[in-house]
Amino acid sequence: MAAGLPQELDALLGQNLLEHVPFNVAVINRDFEIVAANRNFREFFGNWEGRRCHEVFKGIRVRCPHCRAAAVFEDGLVRVSDETGIDRHGRRCHYVVHLAPLRGPGGEVEYVIEMTTDLTETRHWQQQYNLVFERMPSLACVIDRDFRIVRANEKFREKFGDVEGQHCYRVCKRRDEPCRRCPAALTFEDGREHTGQQEGVSKEGAPTYYVVTTTPLSRGDAGVEHVIEMATDITAIRELEMRLQEAHDFYEA
Repeated sequence: MAAGLPQELDALLGQNLLEHVPFNVAVINRDFEIVAANRNFREFFGNWEGRRCHEVFKGIRVRCPHCRAAAVFEDGLVRVSDETGIDRHGRRCHYVVHLAPLRGPGGEVEYVIEMTTDLTETRHWQQQYNLVFERMPSLACVIDRDFRIVRANEKFREKFGDVEGQHCYRVCKRRDEPCRRCPAALTFEDGREHTGQQEGVSKEGAPTYYVVTTTPLSRGDAGVEHVIEMATDITAIRELEMRLQEAHDFYEA
């Protein structure tokens, strides 16, 4: 506890602090045995008495190959890690764990405290979002303020190729600079949704026509940081319109 605290307060904190923090907290010794844990930990991971951390967290008998706790015991540095384990019902779970050293009077690391936050539900919805993004029937991509594509879905890749990290205007238009009437630029500027009809070039070099809608995806201190572009390919419709116009012009001549 912090130096200078009254002894009574120090004792109360030592007894109750673990139970009041909104995390799953466990303390392990140098043999990787769990020697203390709070109620949240028990409710999430189950009984821990007489068991080692890898048995409780992972359901395995041997220490993890890349054990973060071992590294903390060795160098005394705080670590944060994204992990997959097993909850008390035997179900696969995802969590982020913060590991911090607890030092003895001589300064050596005697224990490591592990604080975990459950991300299972977050991961579930992330997977659902990824599935929807990948399989949506529109061409979709996410761009940053430099107009670089940070993510593109399956339909977009089919039309324009493997494009992550490239500028959208180079990928879609074969241009060397941003488009003059760019819906995404307007969205970055005013944070609103914009729609426009565009003509581009597919990965095969063929003309392609599409209607694109741009929407702000994330915001930061500087305003909109990412924009999602969702486009409907209207190439077949435009080609039909052009053929009809050619036929009309032929009969009018």
